[in-house]
Amino acid sequence: MKDLERDDNIHAQAIAKTISNKSDDLLAHLARLNFNRAEGALISIKMNVIELEKIFKRYS
Repeated sequence: MKDLERDDNIHAQAIAKTISNKSDDLLAHLARLNFNRAEGALISIKMNVIELEKIFKRYS
């Protein structure tokens, strides 16, 4: 009986470690996704600023 409890504890610890590692991976992917979105937004803003500069040059 003690062996079964020990085995269960070993498996429970392994499962917890796996979930923890996958959670870290998930957080890393989410952070990267958010960074990519922010980077995309900055590129879009830069393109809009360039277009505004062209308009100002044309009318000034």
